[in-house]
Amino acid sequence: MALHAPGFWRRFAGRVKIAYLYSRFPVVSQTFCLTEMLALERQGVSLSVASIHPPSSSLRHGAQADLKANIVYAPPQPVLKIWEEAAKAEKRWPAALVKRHDEAYGPECKSRLRARNALYFADRFARGGIDHFHVHFANRAGHTAIFLKKLSGIPFSITAHAQDFQVQLGSNHALLREMCSEAKFVVAVSEYSRKLLAAICPEARICHVYNGIDLGRFGAPGSPNAVPKILSVGRLLEMKGFRVLLAACALLKKRATPFECEIVGEGPMRAALEEQIAREDLGGEVRLAGVLSQEEVARRLSACDVFALACVEEADGACDVLPTVILEAMAAAKPVVSTRLAGIPEMVEHGENGFLAQPGDAGELADALAVLFGDADLRRRQGEAGRRKAERVFRVEETSARLKALFDKHAGSPLTLLECWPCAFPETKGRVIACKPAEPPGAAARRTVREIDFLPDPVVLEAEWREEKEWAARIEGWRAEFGAEPDAYREAALYALWLRKESFSHLHAVGSMALLAARILGKMKEGA
Repeated sequence: MALHAPGFWRRFAGRVKIAYLYSRFPVVSQTFCLTEMLALERQGVSLSVASIHPPSSSLRHGAQADLKANIVYAPPQPVLKIWEEAAKAEKRWPAALVKRHDEAYGPECKSRLRARNALYFADRFARGGIDHFHVHFANRAGHTAIFLKKLSGIPFSITAHAQDFQVQLGSNHALLREMCSEAKFVVAVSEYSRKLLAAICPEARICHVYNGIDLGRFGAPGSPNAVPKILSVGRLLEMKGFRVLLAACALLKKRATPFECEIVGEGPMRAALEEQIAREDLGGEVRLAGVLSQEEVARRLSACDVFALACVEEADGACDVLPTVILEAMAAAKPVVSTRLAGIPEMVEHGENGFLAQPGDAGELADALAVLFGDADLRRRQGEAGRRKAERVFRVEETSARLKALFDKHAGSPLTLLECWPCAFPETKGRVIACKPAEPPGAAARRTVREIDFLPDPVVLEAEWREEKEWAARIEGWRAEFGAEPDAYREAALYALWLRKESFSHLHAVGSMALLAARILGKMKEGA
């Protein structure tokens, strides 16, 4: 008799250990990563963070102080080369995989470097007891994940955005397909990116989970300003459309429409934007505020009247797929003016919680801003509609719960629970635990004894039962639901209480007592 239990029967209280692997962490603009991990920790997930490269800025968002996960950085390359030499001496270096990737994907993929980084984190993950690791972005970190899995045997998953695999991987679709094939599952952050990914990787196990927003960080909006104020936030890159926004501001000024505009962010386009501000004589209306913390951005959102982000597609196809700052503006109950590009229409519904212009159309953008400037009640209604949509679709508690459910399903290995040993049981790649030994084992059973773990002595199980008084009382109260005899139920309950500490993706129960213990485990999860 065997029971295949759902993947949620795994360690309670977040005892499954999940690592996040990044190319670089933290990155000031990638607030969604921090928001996601904090939400998972609040739900009891035990996290670690691995960063291949150190951060490029010393600025930290205040919320990072709440992150419990330890952050491990790879050592400098001269040190990692020593690791490589040691691995070759110990015959642990994945030479065949490096060679295959060099030949298949070219030297620009830097397969040897990916293997070197993976070697370091494979050791750290093994020592840290990591059950599963997750990668944001299907690019360099995703490539490293293939090697890390090969070296450690630890499964992984990927969140793919769009620019990562569209631009940074370029036309290397074969590498993207290998990443997705090796991953337990792939998360797409928008329906737009899901369709793109499915077209390239039709065999991939793709799940659509939006980046979530912590609505608690955003309070009630401030009072309208006497002079309408536009806020825009993002790295100063071409794809953010700041040139177009400044062109729209110039049109508003020519129409003698009063306004102020603040652009928060830093990047390689700063000098060009400063020159455009001077050329268009916008020095009195537009200010470049530089990089600000998450908390300060929330304050600026509360104080503005309209949020604008004029996203465009760059010549190489790069674009902002699902800008987190638009979600933040919605959470702050501000109307949004943006463009009909990538996943933005999945957030902003034209005429409902903002307006959408064609990418690059400064005139349409200026018209939308002018309409909102002239109608405070419309601004209020659209802002409230945006907040409602954020609550309905993008609440991080719900998006992270979907991600946690995927981790629960895919992290860890199968567990086979035997009522007693020796006995016949199905082949499994996971652990095998026997509730108790039986005598005498035959020759065949003796050969498998080293592959089996046993539950502890009944005295130990009884001590655990007495220690966990609350659980014991609850389990005792369920007996009538199972229709089991008192002695049999008590024995199975002792097994179940102990097994709640184990990590497994699903459970095979062999024998009636093991089946009863598995059913009690399921009930425990429902009541947790």
